[in-house]
Amino acid sequence: MARKRRKLRNCRQDAERAMAAEYVQPEPVEDPRNVVQFARMRLHGLSKEAAMSIMASEQAGLAIHLGARDEDERGKLWAIFTRYDGADETYFRRIIGRPRFANVTKMEYLPDTFETRPDDRPDARSDDEKDRDAVNGWMRWQGKLGCLDRSESWIITKAARQTCPALVTGGRLTTTGAAFVAAMRMLRDVDER
Repeated sequence: MARKRRKLRNCRQDAERAMAAEYVQPEPVEDPRNVVQFARMRLHGLSKEAAMSIMASEQAGLAIHLGARDEDERGKLWAIFTRYDGADETYFRRIIGRPRFANVTKMEYLPDTFETRPDDRPDARSDDEKDRDAVNGWMRWQGKLGCLDRSESWIITKAARQTCPALVTGGRLTTTGAAFVAAMRMLRDVDER
C-alpha cells in the first residue's frame, strides 16, 4: 500500500513538473528593429532617431543625410529623390511590366482579408489613365534630368536603381556620394524653377 502511494505521489509530481515545464514563458526575443538601429548607429555614426528614419535604409538616403548642409536641405533633397524614385518605380511596373529589382524569394502565405478604412483613397482611374500618368511622370523627370550634366543625371539614376558604387562607407561620404549630393542639389534647383 505504501509503495502504491509513493508511486502515485511520484507520478503526480512528475505530471506537475511536466506541466510547469510546458507553461514556462519563453525568453523574449530581441527586437529586430533594435539590431538594425544599433548596426546603423555603429556603421554610420548616426543618432538613434536618424538610424530609424526611412532615409537611413538605403545608400542614397544616407548620402543625403551626411552631405546635406542642414535639416531643411536634407528634407528637400530627400523629398525630391523619393518623388523621382517613385516615378521611376511606377514606370517600370506599369509600362515595362517588370519590377526594378529582382525577386529573390517568394513567401507563401494565406491571403489577408480585405478591409476598407474611412481614410482610404481608392484610385478610380482606368488602367489607361494610370499608364498615361506613369509615362507623363517619368517623362517629366527625364526632362528635369536632361537639364543636368550627363554625369549628374547618371549618378542620380544609378543611385535610385541601386547600381552605383558605394555612396557611403564607414559613416563618411565617398567621392561618388559627394557627387550624388551635388547632383541632387542641381536637380533641386531645376525642380524649383
